[in-house]
Amino acid sequence: MTAPTKLIVFGIALVALFLASFTIAGAVVPDDVVTRWTERGATHDTGVTGTGTTHTGHTDGHGS
Repeated sequence: MTAPTKLIVFGIALVALFLASFTIAGAVVPDDVVTRWTERGATHDTGVTGTGTTHTGHTDGHGS
């Protein structure tokens, strides 16, 4: 098999894997879990203000 053929087969297999993962996740993960996750993510404060962050490092005294 030539290199371009191998790359095409790899790409097709990768797309098939992602589609299968998406389909299985849609069937297995309940909708209420997704709703809670997205709501929690929308209200979570990441500490980002403008272009800088407010991350102060570790609080256990071991530096950053």
